[in-house]
Order: sequence, then structure tokens, then C-alpha cells
Amino acid sequence: MYTVKISKQSLKYIQKQDKFQRARLINANDRIAIDPSNCEPLTNHEYEHKYRVGDYRILLNIDHSILHIWVAKVLGRGDVYKR
Repeated sequence: MYTVKISKQSLKYIQKQDKFQRARLINANDRIAIDPSNCEPLTNHEYEHKYRVGDYRILLNIDHSILHIWVAKVLGRGDVYKR
């Protein structure tokens, strides 16, 4: 099982969501920790992978050598890829 670290920005965004969406995003982080192979790879982006949760996207980096996942951004589908 991987260790998941969530950025302050992502945690703040998750906490602002309603109860149902917050539970979905937290459960998604738990699923990522168990099996990160479900994350889709990104090309030409500063983050390595994305994970889709309904209309939300979780952008993350995975370090397989130390079993560590860094959740960098959690945003709505339309906002997540803007630079």
C-alpha cells in the first residue's frame, strides 16, 4: 500500500466541497493508495498522472521506489489543466 500525501491547496479544496463530494474525493484517495495503476498517465504536463472522480480530476505524482503518492491538485474538470 502506498502512502498518500495531499497538498494544502488540495486539502483546502476538498474541505470546501459538500459532504457527498468530499466523501467521494477522500474515498478516491484511498483507492489510489491501494492500487495506483488505475491512474492515467499525462503527457506534456508537470504532473505524471491523473485520476478521474466524476467531474473532478486529481493530479498526482507517483514514486514507485518508495511507495509514495503526492496529490498536487484536486479541481473541477474545466479548471484543472489551466496553467
